[in-house]
Amino acid sequence: MTSEAETDRAPRIFKASKYWDSNVWGAVIAGIGGGLLISVVGGILLFDSAGPSGRRAGAVLILTIAGTLLAMFPGNLLAAIPIAVELEDGKGLRLCAPLKKLYIPIDEVEAVRDSTVFQIFQQGLLSS
Repeated sequence: MTSEAETDRAPRIFKASKYWDSNVWGAVIAGIGGGLLISVVGGILLFDSAGPSGRRAGAVLILTIAGTLLAMFPGNLLAAIPIAVELEDGKGLRLCAPLKKLYIPIDEVEAVRDSTVFQIFQQGLLSS
């Protein structure tokens, strides 16, 4: 049996619904697939175009995909829409997103705002 001190230290986990979870995972998978497709099109334009405008367009497409990948993984853009949040009392919180986990110390949390998505879908539960 666990003592009260041990249960106080366990992080509280707030998980999204299965519907939200599947939508976020689907968006990530579709984004990766779309990025691969655009990279292939950009490569074809870059290496097979007869004129400089086609090469320029291909280079722009490839650079856009590279910039997006850099923003998502090293830049933590992927954690902007988490599927779960772990809250450690007095220490910090961990945002769990597909393919990424981000830890934020509680000292760096400046403000907490209500989510409009939460207000829209949970309105019936809040009013009853």
